[in-house]
Amino acid sequence: MRFVIAMCLLLLCACGGATVARFTTEDNVHIAYTFQKGEAGKPAILLLHMLGRTRADWNAFARQLNQQGYPTLAIDLRGHGQSEGRLSTDNDYRAMVKDVAGAKRFLAEQNISNVVIIGASIGANTALNYAVSDSDVKAAVLLSPGIDYHGVNVNASMKTVKVPLLIAASKEDSYAYNSSKTIANITGAKFIGYDKAGHGTAMFSTTNLSQAIIDWLGQTVSTD
Repeated sequence: MRFVIAMCLLLLCACGGATVARFTTEDNVHIAYTFQKGEAGKPAILLLHMLGRTRADWNAFARQLNQQGYPTLAIDLRGHGQSEGRLSTDNDYRAMVKDVAGAKRFLAEQNISNVVIIGASIGANTALNYAVSDSDVKAAVLLSPGIDYHGVNVNASMKTVKVPLLIAASKEDSYAYNSSKTIANITGAKFIGYDKAGHGTAMFSTTNLSQAIIDWLGQTVSTD
């Protein structure tokens, strides 16, 4: 009986491991993802989490986006969750932009070209830095960005970005809030300020941020 139970546990573990979907970046890092299809013609929403977190932070919001017809792709950035990679130097953090490029290639394989990137904290910085390099990015939403997180610096990107931006931050989160105001002033982005709402995706739990993003997407991003 013990042998049967042990074998069942081994099979469950093996099956669990096999169900993790991953794509490979240009520098050969395997990135775990969760993809949900949407309506034809809708841009895909690519979701980038905060430092030390995982793609699971987006689960509830991704469901809301799916209900609006948007395809969603949430990834574990390198060195996080079920993805490979390490994060020990600033160059490692800056290389997360390659995870976004890999996600974009994955979406192209699904016959989706237009993308909106929503990122939180260092994911927001990575989103902005990628957005300036790819014309298929139609808009970006930045939750609690900073001018510089672990060497992922947005000084150059905020001066050259051309896509519509929505930025949100909470006042007590002073570095992110002040950075967000600076980025918004330079880019002309729409800025939403909260108070005592926390950092990044934590703002979803106590504010109307999810609906504000969905409303903004509906007003800003056209469909094919």
